[in-house]
Amino acid sequence: MKKLSVLLSSTLFVLAACGGGSDTDLETAFCIGLGGAADATIAASASPDAAPTAPLGDLRTDVTLADLGGENGGSIVYVPDEDGFFAFGLGADVELSIADASGNDVPIVKTVRGSAMCTELAVRYTAELRAQPYTLTFGPTATATLPIVAEESDDDVTP
Repeated sequence: MKKLSVLLSSTLFVLAACGGGSDTDLETAFCIGLGGAADATIAASASPDAAPTAPLGDLRTDVTLADLGGENGGSIVYVPDEDGFFAFGLGADVELSIADASGNDVPIVKTVRGSAMCTELAVRYTAELRAQPYTLTFGPTATATLPIVAEESDDDVTP
């Protein structure tokens, strides 16, 4: 199993280095990231104003959602390391909204539900972000813990 993971990771590295970005490459990255154990965990805040900063990246982070009185949800802060399009792969089909530091909604430019490659990827959302803090708000949902992987992906919005 470890050899397969190394092989798939090596393949993704080669594809990225050679400029071979595509929906399939992104889906593969999410399947690998979401298929493993969590590399970090964070508790979402019920209030966007108190949201903690999440260590999101190409490794899986499990977000423990807050109890919102019968359903779960909550917010975390994500700070991209560069300007561009970023895709968020979620392990459960949970609604996501994104707001900038001023509270303005950031449009989701692409949503893809499900995966032909794995069961771990339930939905991915893509948005154009700058290297500044954003509040990601999830839910409401029955899901208590939400696996998430973030990937920079300008290729996700090109036809």
